[in-house]
Amino acid sequence: MWKLLVVLLVLGVGAAALWVNAGRAEGPAIEIAGPGIIGQTGEIAVKVAAPGGALTSLTVTLVQGATTTPIFDLTPETAATLMANGDEVSFTRPAGKRALPELKAGEAQVNVTAVRPVLFGLRQAAATATRTLEVRLAPPQVAVLSQFHYINHGGSEMVVYRVNPPDVESGVRVGDHEYRGFPAGGADAALRVAFFALLWNQDLRTPITVFARDSVGNEGSGSFDFRVFPKQFRSSTINLDDRFLARVVPPILQDSPELEVDDPGNFLASYLAINRDLRRINNETIANLALETAPEILWRGAFKQLINTAVEAGFADQRTYVYNGSDVDHQVHLGFDLASTAAAPVNAANRGVV
Repeated sequence: MWKLLVVLLVLGVGAAALWVNAGRAEGPAIEIAGPGIIGQTGEIAVKVAAPGGALTSLTVTLVQGATTTPIFDLTPETAATLMANGDEVSFTRPAGKRALPELKAGEAQVNVTAVRPVLFGLRQAAATATRTLEVRLAPPQVAVLSQFHYINHGGSEMVVYRVNPPDVESGVRVGDHEYRGFPAGGADAALRVAFFALLWNQDLRTPITVFARDSVGNEGSGSFDFRVFPKQFRSSTINLDDRFLARVVPPILQDSPELEVDDPGNFLASYLAINRDLRRINNETIANLALETAPEILWRGAFKQLINTAVEAGFADQRTYVYNGSDVDHQVHLGFDLASTAAAPVNAANRGVV
């Protein structure tokens, strides 16, 4: 009998030791990642590591003064939104003022509490972590310095302005198009210059403003005086015939491997693909090149037209293409064509980079 009592005593002491040690187990490892600043936009990113990624509780709150805003609470539904990677689970939640309207400028504290099961789920091990964030809601300031802005419809113009702070994104917004501003050079780090356009297909009354936007979505804007001059774009009809198509289509297809056509022997269909798809590809290429422009003015002075040339087609000419008496296509010519004699030398219109 006494041996049984000894065994029970040993088991009891061992169980008690396991219970005590389980209560001393470390809780999950918590990392509060993401930028240290939030504003109109922003996010809170949390990573939690526990054996097998097993958690019994995970709560995240944002505290400002007496206001506590829940960001995440682990439930069977929210558990499905966690990203699992081995022992680690993580999530990201929006935390700017657009997502949390009660947010105010100043400091805010992110509090994270995570609990994992230990001793086969009989006990729990908890951990907490905090991080202080700066809530920045003041918009950048922007002011136009240049005067007398004259814009031809389908043309471009330049504006000079000052932005504060100087490290934010800024430029000119024309309708829903944005044109980046660049440092103007010199000692004033806040001075910017931006070239912008009123596209040929935009309304003459399209709003045009300067803007400045920081990394957390705060945006300031300003108006400036400008005058728009309307322009009548030329309309033309281009007649297509089989002889013309047979002459121009094969060499263009041969030099344009990026363009795929169903039947290269169908010259009309291939020409329409060139006129539509290849034109679109070329326009996209030019637009993408503009996104990678150098942050400096590459040309000097006025552009010079190639000598001994005549204007063959103007910018934004409206072209209708006719084949066998029927309209087969309509395109807008977004270029400026000059005609000259065969093999004439082509000189650059200005300095720059090709």
